[in-house]
Amino acid sequence: MKEDNKKGSTFKLIWNALMFFIYLAIAYLIIFTPMLLPYNYRANDPGTDDFVIPRIILGAGVTIYAFFRGYRVLKDKK
Repeated sequence: MKEDNKKGSTFKLIWNALMFFIYLAIAYLIIFTPMLLPYNYRANDPGTDDFVIPRIILGAGVTIYAFFRGYRVLKDKK
């Protein structure tokens, strides 16, 4: 029974660590790449980015959630 619990906790640790890095990658893409630029409906000029502030806010939120998720993993591991 303890062996099953150890396997489950190892999988959970690996899964949550993977999700931590995925969330950080998504936040990086949101903040530093113009992912939301094609949805700019205000102008036909693809060089203008009207969504800089919303991208930073959304990316910061995803980054905070990633670190919160990583903290929960470390807290539950102890």
